[in-house]
Amino acid sequence: MLAAQKKLAQKGNLNSLEFIMKMLGQHPDQEQQEDNSIQITIGGGDDYTG
Repeated sequence: MLAAQKKLAQKGNLNSLEFIMKMLGQHPDQEQQEDNSIQITIGGGDDYTG
């Protein structure tokens, strides 16, 4: 099914392209979730001097 949708999208079918984008979570109407957090854990002692 996805292969058929991909072929149609490559031929210019916008409905097929929109379907594929929704399946991949890349459609502009979908809420994009980004995780830009960084977690750093330093272990092995309490008195670090740097």
